[in-house]
Amino acid sequence: MSWQPAAIVYPDIELALTARYRAALDALAAPHAEGVFVSNRVPSPRRDRMVIVRRDGGTQAEMRDRPRVTIRVWAKSETDANNLAALVMALAASFVDGSPIVACPIAGRSGPYPVPDESEQPLRMMTVEFHTRGALVQGV
Repeated sequence: MSWQPAAIVYPDIELALTARYRAALDALAAPHAEGVFVSNRVPSPRRDRMVIVRRDGGTQAEMRDRPRVTIRVWAKSETDANNLAALVMALAASFVDGSPIVACPIAGRSGPYPVPDESEQPLRMMTVEFHTRGALVQGV
């Protein structure tokens, strides 16, 4: 009998993070957190304030997934973009709660830093690596 790897389903990190960012930003009273569109895709038409979450890689081993996530933040002014990006980065650390979605402290963090955008709207970008736990598929 040959060895077969376990069937493991890992959390959808984009779905989990967009839901958490929406809830966290809606709950804050900070002016730069108001009216922020959160998704994994830039909408058409574009919004004045956006947080776009995209998985760009990472590694999976056994029950653990280490997704590398790029978060882009747009705002109407440089100051607003800086403030919103700093808030988004701070919130990333608060999502570590021991659940399967964000099971362990985040590892690598980079940014936020300014990036030119074809829209000429102020853009900040950051990269965060999360650690998540998968679940065994029963009956396989």
